[in-house]
This record gives sequence, structure tokens and C-alpha cells, in this order.
Amino acid sequence: MKFLNKLTRILASILEKKKFGFISFSGILTHKDNINASELMISNDQKVVKEFEDKFANMIGSGYVKTYSAGRMGFYELMKVLNVGKGDEVIVNSGNCSVMINAIYDKGAKPIFSDVDLDTFGSCPYEIEKKISVKTKMIVAQHSFGIPCKIDLIRKISSKNNIFLLEDCALSFQSKFKNIIIGNFGDAALFSFDHTKPLNGFSGGAIYTTKKEIFKKLELAHDKINLLSQTKQREMLKRHTLEQRFVKTGNYKLIMLFNLIQSIKSKFGFESPYLDENSGLNNQNCSYAYPSKMPSFIAKNLCFLLDRRWEKLKNLRKKNMKILIKELADSRLSNYIPQIYFEENIDIVPLRLILYNREKESNLKKIFSSLINLDEIWFQTPIISTNLSSHDFGLNEKEFPKSVKLGNQIINLPLDINENNLNELILRLKKLVKKNNHLIN
Repeated sequence: MKFLNKLTRILASILEKKKFGFISFSGILTHKDNINASELMISNDQKVVKEFEDKFANMIGSGYVKTYSAGRMGFYELMKVLNVGKGDEVIVNSGNCSVMINAIYDKGAKPIFSDVDLDTFGSCPYEIEKKISVKTKMIVAQHSFGIPCKIDLIRKISSKNNIFLLEDCALSFQSKFKNIIIGNFGDAALFSFDHTKPLNGFSGGAIYTTKKEIFKKLELAHDKINLLSQTKQREMLKRHTLEQRFVKTGNYKLIMLFNLIQSIKSKFGFESPYLDENSGLNNQNCSYAYPSKMPSFIAKNLCFLLDRRWEKLKNLRKKNMKILIKELADSRLSNYIPQIYFEENIDIVPLRLILYNREKESNLKKIFSSLINLDEIWFQTPIISTNLSSHDFGLNEKEFPKSVKLGNQIINLPLDINENNLNELILRLKKLVKKNNHLIN
């Protein structure tokens, strides 16, 4: 029944007018690129992975990087080398991805949720401080949508209490807080490279740290983990190539069609391209190696992205953000532009543009439903990317009013779009606002 409902929803969406989604730009993979990637799958050339690790580390600071097949796996490995386990507590933001909570439970530790900061949409220092106990082993400070959280205050809290601080930079890359690149405030930082993140390798993740002793422990542990199967890697490459050939159109209906085809294939036992089995409460029946090493073809693609595309992509996102903010500032949605975008002590490299009015409630989702793929908006519920409820993960939504309030109203706007699609987005946005004036407070 769930599959039929999903099928019906996808088919209905495909028949609707063009919608915008949130898959990030990457390199358009040519036939030659595919041949090279296939060869890397066979050779498993770790020199390529090391090249990316060094290159990525240099773009953050003076630290070291260890890579994995997914960011959550790096998180799991970091907790392992720090001996986080039974009886320990890990403080995390209430607006979070299920795979992060899954990793905490898989280590035998307990996630302790802190309510979101409505100024930055990330971790709140004041809410974190309320949650500290003698059992707290780690604080995870989340930077959301490319917006730095109040990391200086969180750093003071972790230092005062002698608690390990991990910066969650899965949704942010190269943004600065007080002229320092985020990722350099904590004892370590987590990054993700899946297809909706700042750097799109389709999958992958990394742990960055300036502490050599931690890096050495990660290296030793890394030697003992496995690679993904070649079958899994081939499916990942196929899907990444497919997305990058069509995502430039900005037409998310095609991506939904690909998802529909994949759902049908999965019913017949075909390998999924996704590492999507860690959204529950354990990994006991995971069909792929967890944790696992970053495939070398992904490292190669990410190197290409850093060398040839990143500066253009970063500038595109910044430019599109400024244009959208200017357009919205002249509309009835001006009050929905968060003040954080105008702060002087931060330099935001945006991933998505956020709309949210903390003063008044308004049904923006109804207005935007024909324009944006609402299923892809972060964070409409405190814990996302799961079929389970927040309560199943140990989060009582009544205790997190700010996270719930934000989720009910938040809208994400895409920034990875070319000029034509940006103009179309703005034009349709103006029409929607004019048509739905009565719904905007």
C-alpha cells in the first residue's frame, strides 16, 4: 500500500507543471569520464583518494582529512576512536538527519536533542548548555544551509566543560564566522558529499581535524574497514551521471521519474545506487559495508569539482542568493527573509535560500507547492529522511517548540540554477505571491 501511494504521488507530480528541486551541480560526466571511473572501481587507486583528502583539507585550513562512503560513517568512526559508547550522551541539534541519530544509537550511546536556533537554523548555544550532564561525551554543532551557527559561544561551552566539539558541516562548505572558515572551531568537523550537499560527489563524507593524534587514530581504524562492492559503485555512477545530465534543466520532474523507475527496479531485487539503509535505529541488516571507504571514482570526481567548478559554483550560489533576496525584498515576502543574511560578522556560502517569518505564521507551503518540490525541503520535521517518527528516535516534539514551529513554516529555495531557470523561478514566484496575497501575513 505504501508503494502504491508513493507511485500515485510521483505520477501526479510528474503531470504537474515544472518544479524546482535541490540536487547540486557537479561535473557533467562524459563517456570518457565513465570509462575512467570504471577503471578506478577495479584498481581501487588510493592515491586518488589521498589526493582529494589533501586538497579538501587545504581548502578548510591546516588540518587533516579522512574520507568515507558517507558522512554518517565518518561520524561513526570518530565516535569509535573516541570511545563513545554505552552510557555516553551526544548532544545534537533537533533539526537533524536520521542517519546521524542512527550512528549514535549504533555506537550504543544516547542522542540528547537541543532545540534549534531560530536566528541561524542551526545549533543553539543556550539550548545546548541546558542539556549538558556528567554523561555528555560530545557536542555536535550544526551549521545549516551554509549559515554558520553561533559557534564561538558553543566553543566556549565545550571548552568550559571539557567536552569534545564536532562541527557538523554537512550542509555548509567554506562559509566563514568572524573571518574563520567553519570547521576550524571544533576538535573535528564532519562533511558530506551526497547529491544535495555543497560538493556533489553523489555520495561520500569526511572528517577534518587539526589534531594529529585524532587523525592518526582515524587512519588506523580506516585500514580495517571495507570498500563498497563494485556492483554498488556502478549503480552509484550510473545514477550520478543521469542526474547531472538532466539536473541542469532545473526540471525536477525528471528526477522524480528516475526515482520511480528505481523504486520499481528495487522491488525486483536490483541494487540501489543509494546508501539509504541507515535511516532507522540500527544497521544490523545493512546490505553494504558500514562503515566503508570512499570509492576512488568519487574522490576523482570531487577533485575535478574542486579544481574546475567550485569557485564558479560558489559564486553562482552567492549571486543567485543576492538576486532572490533583492526580488523578495520588494514583495510581500520581505518579512520572510531572515536577518542572518545581513549580518556583518559572517560570510555565507549558501546552499539554499531560507524563507521564514519568526514573527507571524503563514501557510507558505500552500503557495510554493506548485513551484518547489516540498518533499525536499529541510527541516519540516525535527528528524528527516526516515519513515519513523521523531518519537521513535527518542525526541518528544512538545519539548522542542522552536524546531516544530520552524518546520511548519520553513521554505527552501534552490540556488543551483542557471540564469534562465532563475528568471523563470522569479517570474513564477511573483505570480504566486500576487495570486495568494491573502495567505501572506
